[in-house]
Amino acid sequence: MIIKANSATPYSHPDYDQESYEATYKPLLELSKGIPDAKHMFGKKEEVTETRHLLGTAFGWGGLPVYEAFYINQIACGHPNLKDGVC
Repeated sequence: MIIKANSATPYSHPDYDQESYEATYKPLLELSKGIPDAKHMFGKKEEVTETRHLLGTAFGWGGLPVYEAFYINQIACGHPNLKDGVC
């Protein structure tokens, strides 16, 4: 992929520690599996709770508040992560 921008300064991404990133990210995703919806994850500061916002940014960065969109947190039938073929 080529991205062109009208800038003389090339983009330089941060040098993340991949091991530390995964040690933080994976447990947050695991915790997110037990939450049925995205209520209180996205929106204004007074509309979110700290824990739900943290989990929401891990599994769904850029989400909208519930009055703009509604997200259901579930694994679809046939998904490889579905345990024992249960739907």
